[in-house]
Order: sequence, then C-alpha cells, then structure tokens
Amino acid sequence: MTLENFKDHQYAEFDFGDMTTFSGQNGAGKTSIGEAVTWLFYGIDLSASSKFDPTPTTREAEIVSAELLLSADGQDLLLKRELAKMKAKYYINEVPESATKFKDLVEEIFKSKELFLSIFNPTFFCSQKWEDQRKQLLQYVTEPTNAEVLATMTKVDQTVLEPLLKKHSLDDLEKIHRDTYNKKDKELIASQARVKTLQEQLDEAEKKSAGLNLEEIIQEIKKKRAVIQNYQTLMDEHTRAIKQKDFLLHDYDTRTERFKADLEVYNKLKLEQIDTTCNHCGNPLNDEQRLELIGKHEQDLIDRKNRLLEQKAKNLAIKEQHDTFVVPPAPQNPAEVSEEINRLIEQQSLAESKFKLFDQWEKAKADAETVRKERNISLGITDSIKIFRAKRAELMAAKLKEVFSTLDIRLTTMQKNGEEKIDFVVERGGVAYRDLSKAEQIRAGLEISEVFMRQADLVLPVFVDNSESIDDRGFTQPLGQLILARVANTPFEITAKSFERVSEGNE
Repeated sequence: MTLENFKDHQYAEFDFGDMTTFSGQNGAGKTSIGEAVTWLFYGIDLSASSKFDPTPTTREAEIVSAELLLSADGQDLLLKRELAKMKAKYYINEVPESATKFKDLVEEIFKSKELFLSIFNPTFFCSQKWEDQRKQLLQYVTEPTNAEVLATMTKVDQTVLEPLLKKHSLDDLEKIHRDTYNKKDKELIASQARVKTLQEQLDEAEKKSAGLNLEEIIQEIKKKRAVIQNYQTLMDEHTRAIKQKDFLLHDYDTRTERFKADLEVYNKLKLEQIDTTCNHCGNPLNDEQRLELIGKHEQDLIDRKNRLLEQKAKNLAIKEQHDTFVVPPAPQNPAEVSEEINRLIEQQSLAESKFKLFDQWEKAKADAETVRKERNISLGITDSIKIFRAKRAELMAAKLKEVFSTLDIRLTTMQKNGEEKIDFVVERGGVAYRDLSKAEQIRAGLEISEVFMRQADLVLPVFVDNSESIDDRGFTQPLGQLILARVANTPFEITAKSFERVSEGNE
C-alpha cells in the first residue's frame, strides 16, 4: 500500500504479510491504515460513513491518494483513488478510469460493500441495525422448507397449516387471519351486545306478559269478533229493510199520482162531446162513419176504465205490502265488545312480542356463537403461525450453530405478552454482543468474518483496530491476511508474520 497525504501519513509505503501488526501511540496513524483501504474502495471509513475526510488535519495538501496492490483470483491488481481539489480520480493498473468502471470492478471482486466491511472490519457487522444483520447473514444460510418446519410441529398444527400454506405464503396467511380475527372480534363484541339487549327486552316482555295465554287470547278475540260480525249482519238487515219499506212507500206514492192523472183524463173524455164532422173537409159524417167513431170512443173509455181499475188494485196491493212490512229492530251497538277486543289485541301483541323476541334472542345467540368460532379459528391459525415461526427460528438457529463455533444467533425474542418477536442477537456464551468486553467483541467479530468468508466463498484480509486487548494467542490461523492495529507506548512500528495455510476461495 502507498499513501500520500492521507490523514497523518504524508507519504508511506507498507508491505503486508499474512499477519501484519501496526503498533504505536494514539494518533500515530494506525487506524488510518484500515480507513485507507475502505476509502480506496468505497470512499468511506471503517464504519461505512460517507462523511469521512481523508485529508491531513495539520497541513495543507493538494493531492490525497491511496494505492493498493492486491491479488484477486491469482491476478495482481493495482487500484488507486486520488482526491485533488475535492475531485476524485480513479486508476486501475495505473490507467485512469471512470468512477463507474472503478465501482463495477470493486463490486465484482467483493460482491457487496456490506459483505466487504463485515469481513474486513470485525466490529462492522454488529454495528448495523439488527434487521440489516439478520438479512445479510440469512442470505448465506438456506431457510428451512415448510415441510421441514411442519415436521417439527404437532399433528394438530400440521393439519391446520399444511393445506393453507399451499395457497398462501406464511406472511400473507398471517395478514389474512390477523385481519379476520380483528374483524370477527369486533363482530363478536357487537353480537354479544345484541344478545344482552335482546335478553333485557325479553325479560321485560316476560314481566308484561306474565299470566297471558296467547291461545286463549286468540280464541277470545275470535268470539268477540263473531259478536261484532253478528251485530253487523243484523244491522245490515235492518238497514236493508228500512230501505225496502221506504221504496214501497215511494212506489205507492208515485203510482197514486199517476192514477189520479189517468183518472182525470178519463173523466174529461167521458164528458167530451163527439165531433161528427170530417176533420179534413168539415162536412158531417154519414151514419156509418158516425157510428164507427162513437164505437171507438166508447171502447177507448172502457179500456181506460179497465186500466184504472188495474192501477187501483196494484196501488192497494203495494199499500197493503207497505203497511204490513215489518222492519226488524236495530241491534244493540256492542261498543264494549269492541273495547274488549282492543284490550285483547294489546295482550296478544305483548304475548306475540315475547315469542318474537325469544326467536330473535335465540338467533342472536347462534350468530354470536358462529362469529366466536370463526374468530377462534383465525386465532388458532395465527397461534399456529407463531409456533411455525418459532420452530423455523429454531431450525435456522440450529443451522447457524453449525456455521459458528463459539457464537450463537438468537432470531427471536420473547415479549411480555408471551409472543415471540423477530429479532437478531449475536451471543457468545449466552451474553449478547453489546454486553461483551472489547476483547470478546473482537473475537466474536473475527469469527463472524471467517463465517462470511466461508459462506460467501470470499477470502479477504481482516483489519482489527485496538487489538491490544488481545494478545497474539487470541488469534487463530486466519483464512486470509490479518492486519492488527495495536496501541503501544512505542514509536510507530510495523511487524509482519507468515503462516503456512491452505488457501480457500478467492484470496
């Protein structure tokens, strides 16, 4: 590595061995060695901060640069980043290249920035958010299949989940039944409230209808209505009889007036002198004509008289019919019976409302029970999903345990309500990473780096800052190069060691 005006290094060249140690007092530029690597590749510091400033703090410099010779897949590669007047320049094998080409090459070698930092800096991985740690690590561990998880569950939970997981993903299934549970829980509250209201109404109806027999009330109403119906029939007969008698009287009066008129005409004709002259010429009629005319007149009088006699007889018959016509007496108005019917109808309504309320109450109870069962089905499914997640986490933890030698990974955390929450905690000896000592955190970070190298098939150097908390015996033979920055009360010093090791993956 060659540094120019990089932080405290005005100009420096370093050759790295399998294990290279930079030692010296604070501020000697040890950490800058690791920062130079991350800045060269990504323009960031060891913690992935893009606000990192590589310029010297105690002097002015027109150019800041870091150049690194590395071996990738057995091929030497010289990379350089230069900062001149706040403008970055990039070189690949001493050839100026665009930022895009430089970035693409770095990504091709190291796969991702997070992977590189998690291997190169043992403290980086656990400094990320737990969600990012979980996502990054689990992409290198095969997740158990549904069948593998179901095989660890009870037959009951298997029966519940197995057919459902063929239709929906676990997340979608949980969303569906959490939503169904919430809806049905609200429906159940409303249904139970309706049952309670109907129960209160039914109790009140029971009190009001106490001692009432609906069948007896109905029969009594029928009897009372029969009395009303009979009264109406008799009243109709009485009314018809009055109308009929009035009609006879009117008929008699009309006929009598007509008889008087006809009689008056008859009497006038009877006294009238017969005109024996011709109506046309005025000459007297001969005897034959006169006799014929007299005969017709007399026959007309006879006919009129007979009709008058018939009219008189008919009138006398109608008069007698009228006088002898008997109108049945008007029936007594059963007003009290009507009032009694109204009272009975009110009682009938009370009795019937009780039975109606009872039917509604029974139906409301049945509906509430149906909603309760539907809610509990969704609750049972969500409970089974929780168990599924817990079992899957156990299987994942077991797989992760096979990957790590001294570390454990906890994927869930038990909450106060008894539910398991998705989590990600690195533990060593049952102690969470954040609670470990500095030395233990470094050891844990080194193991994580090694796991990533093995799982990603990518062997990289590892830079350990503040490594003075661990002596050389604390380091096992690494897969790649090991770079240590150690605080010591000595001048800045570099020492390098070599290991005999079998190469793994891409160095």
